Amino acid sequence: MLFFVENEFIDVVREAGFDDVFTFCAPSPEILTTLSQKTGTMGEPIELHNQHHKWALHVPKNGFIEIIDKVKWADIETIERLSPPPLAYAFDYVLTSTMEAHQETGATLWGDYGYCWPEEIEQTRDRLINCEDPIDGELYFVPIWHLPNELTGAPREPMIIDDETDGQD
Repeated sequence: MLFFVENEFIDVVREAGFDDVFTFCAPSPEILTTLSQKTGTMGEPIELHNQHHKWALHVPKNGFIEIIDKVKWADIETIERLSPPPLAYAFDYVLTSTMEAHQETGATLWGDYGYCWPEEIEQTRDRLINCEDPIDGELYFVPIWHLPNELTGAPREPMIIDDETDGQD
């Protein structure tokens, strides 16, 4: 379905295999970066090959998407895949705490995010729904095409090497 946004036409579709996620297709990554900031998606613009629109952004259906609020989910066309297989999935969620330690501080709701490998989606969903503090609301998995440090085991902070002291005691 075509929409006119930021003086450009973008196409919004659903890709088979990406449950509960819209795919926004545009001629440039800049318009998708703007949409990304407005929707709160953890997805990033990716380049498509052999497509009319050269760029895509994946947004969960719970993202604040003002341009398509009046369109029913079922009315957005479902197509075969435009995007290559993702390397991982990103997800964010809200937790409601029943633990006394959290109730003492008054913090009973808080948000968190995570990443999982493609084959771990159902296991991750079950773990978050059936934990001591289950998620509050829906859980959507957004495909991503980079490898987050949290999945690769890489350090979160860059290592700082002091060249002046290397090899000296």
